[in-house]
Amino acid sequence: MTAMLPRILLAVAILAPSTVRAESHINQTDVHELAAALSPQTRIHKAVKFEYGRRRIYSKTREELAEIAAACRAHPNMKITVEGHAFAYDEETSIALGESRASLVRTLLIRYGVAPDNVTAIDASRVGEPGRYVDLVIEDR
Repeated sequence: MTAMLPRILLAVAILAPSTVRAESHINQTDVHELAAALSPQTRIHKAVKFEYGRRRIYSKTREELAEIAAACRAHPNMKITVEGHAFAYDEETSIALGESRASLVRTLLIRYGVAPDNVTAIDASRVGEPGRYVDLVIEDR
């Protein structure tokens, strides 16, 4: 089980799209192992990447979000904080885009079956590394 864990986290973290495709279709056992590995708190840094000024999520990323949602559905105490990051010409635009990206990812997770009360979307553009991504913080409460 421990040997499979890096492979599972790599597939979920969406760090290298070519690797993700090779590791697609996490089976139900792997989903339970992933959920166990997420306790008590896990940060998936740059879980979703965006083009500059955009909020489009590609189908490969949607598949990975569906797998994360499946792990969370299997463990209903898990809470997800979606942190949207954006870097624009002014702070106001950055905040609005960061909130919009986080809200979009939250909506998708809910669509994939995560309870709405378990997913929170926030702007984190002024925190951490500026950029075009969304971090997921998953914790077991």
